Amino acid sequence: MDDYRNDNPDVPFFTMSFEDTKEDPEKAIQKLGEFLGVSLTPQLVTDIAQATSFANMKQADNAKERPSIGGSKSQMYRKGQVGDWKNYLTVAQSERLDAAMTQLESRHYRFRYTL
Repeated sequence: MDDYRNDNPDVPFFTMSFEDTKEDPEKAIQKLGEFLGVSLTPQLVTDIAQATSFANMKQADNAKERPSIGGSKSQMYRKGQVGDWKNYLTVAQSERLDAAMTQLESRHYRFRYTL
């Protein structure tokens, strides 16, 4: 990410995390609107936050017709919880992931794992 930013300083760059949107969806939407140069009314921000909530997007996705893979419908959405990874990774896996993420972190973005 830093290489691209350094090589292309005139290209606008925006990052947002799942944790940011879970913590304060309206604030995250407002920041995206500002980055895009779009004027958003408070009501529109609220409407977008509701329409793009995890529960609403999961429900809309479940209503879609799509081919099954190996006899079962593929699942795009799981729980929508921050930190659920703790239920699936061992301590050793978590430590390896922490080491890898430290190498990927830049001065422009810091990974979040919790709220």
